[in-house]
Amino acid sequence: MTHTETVLHEHYQLTPGSDPLVRLQGHARASLASLYHRLGFRNGAEIGVWNGEHAEILCQYNPEVRLLCIDAWEDFAHRSRHPKPEAFVKVRLETERRMTKYPGAVIIKAFNEDAARNVADGSLDFVFIDAAHGYTDVIRDLKTWSPKVRSGGIVSGHDYETTALGWPPENGVKEAVHEFIDGAGIRPLYLLMGTPRDRWKSYFWVQP
Repeated sequence: MTHTETVLHEHYQLTPGSDPLVRLQGHARASLASLYHRLGFRNGAEIGVWNGEHAEILCQYNPEVRLLCIDAWEDFAHRSRHPKPEAFVKVRLETERRMTKYPGAVIIKAFNEDAARNVADGSLDFVFIDAAHGYTDVIRDLKTWSPKVRSGGIVSGHDYETTALGWPPENGVKEAVHEFIDGAGIRPLYLLMGTPRDRWKSYFWVQP
């Protein structure tokens, strides 16, 4: 068992097993931010920052992290709840105001693939993917950003399944994630099943 897996099992109080899908009841994405801290992770990226709420949580749990906050804040407006371009300007400014107090936060206004060209493979401890949720979009982001995470790091993302709340309306995350990990032979996949405060499921795996 690797160091990351040992700490992960301690963090979630797991016993070793062979289940390819590990469901972590009573945990949401904030528990990942805490896990990163326990692992001493210092370099990460969030792909799809929106208003910076989750990026701030990552920085709060990890004060010394250098976090790339990547979002184009455009292009997918016709598929979101905010179809007007000015809504994207508003949330981008909210992100800038929110993140200015964290010296390690680097806001990058760019499309995901463009931003990735400036990030070396194996240079990140973690990535959290929460951009467009269509199947094609998620496959593209996994193929683009998974190589940026070093062995023993963590690849993670949001909205594994559409919840009863009906958001996001177009969700190919689950299909894309399983196709990607099956093709790469990655096991296990961990699912954060959500909490009353954060009901959307997140997923992650340890990078081989």
